[in-house]
Amino acid sequence: MLNIMVFYCGEAFGGPYKVRFLDDEDSFFGLASKGYWPNVILRGEELVLPPTTDELGTYPDREKIIRAIHWAGGNQAGKMNYRLHFQPNVCKRLDELVK
Repeated sequence: MLNIMVFYCGEAFGGPYKVRFLDDEDSFFGLASKGYWPNVILRGEELVLPPTTDELGTYPDREKIIRAIHWAGGNQAGKMNYRLHFQPNVCKRLDELVK
């Protein structure tokens, strides 16, 4: 519910709430990157999602730094095993971050 309020009820959409929609800036903080995890690359120590074009268009519209990975939701095989979703060098960085 909070995500809906932040996105649609903020002043940018004529709503009454003074909120800052973080995913609209240079980074993603959760679910916005989930379907694109295989495209995340390692640049220095940062995880970066470059724009990707497919049959649905280009997403994201500009390069985004991944600040948080959202694992919740669904009942899928391999859940919580990020090695199934990210490239090997990204997995190595994630190993460093969570140890």
